[in-house]
Amino acid sequence: MTPFLVLIRVTNLVLVVGLTVLAAMSARRAAGRRTRTLFLSLVVAGCALTVTIAQRLAAQSLELGALPPSFHWLVTPWWQFVVSITTTVLLIGGVWLAIRVIRRLEEAERALSSLVTFLPGEVPVGPDAFTRREREVLEILASGVRSDEEIAAALYISPHTAATHVRNIMKKSNLHNRTELTLLGRSFVDPPDRSA
Repeated sequence: MTPFLVLIRVTNLVLVVGLTVLAAMSARRAAGRRTRTLFLSLVVAGCALTVTIAQRLAAQSLELGALPPSFHWLVTPWWQFVVSITTTVLLIGGVWLAIRVIRRLEEAERALSSLVTFLPGEVPVGPDAFTRREREVLEILASGVRSDEEIAAALYISPHTAATHVRNIMKKSNLHNRTELTLLGRSFVDPPDRSA
């Protein structure tokens, strides 16, 4: 039974490391600060799980004789205590980051949903009035991203080009600020029910 458990732990270790690396790569590419923080909380939790799984894998490998006796310190109670405390601290940190970001995202979602109804009544243009790239910029604005740098990072363009797209959208829609553009983009992505 122990070799089977070792195989399961190795599989778990590979999966957790893979997910942690994926979360780290996603954090680097994330357009928004909150999204980046959420991915970083997953990285922290992944690191905690990696430490725990690696320690248990080492202990089982010692039992099977796959590791030399010089690694016996990996199964001593003080080392297991250190690993347990480290894992707990990392998981608490990851959960704290995730809760903080999720709360802010929920608040932003509620605020944005209630503000969509305040969009200037008759915007003279529909989604077809914009180029494909301008519609992409509107979608990004609708997601809560506000700066030219974040828009540029999401679309792999320069911040100057992102600013030009924002100006063009403002001219075409006769809107005057990014909040209104965010609401416009939101109404195109998820149109409000005006019949109610």
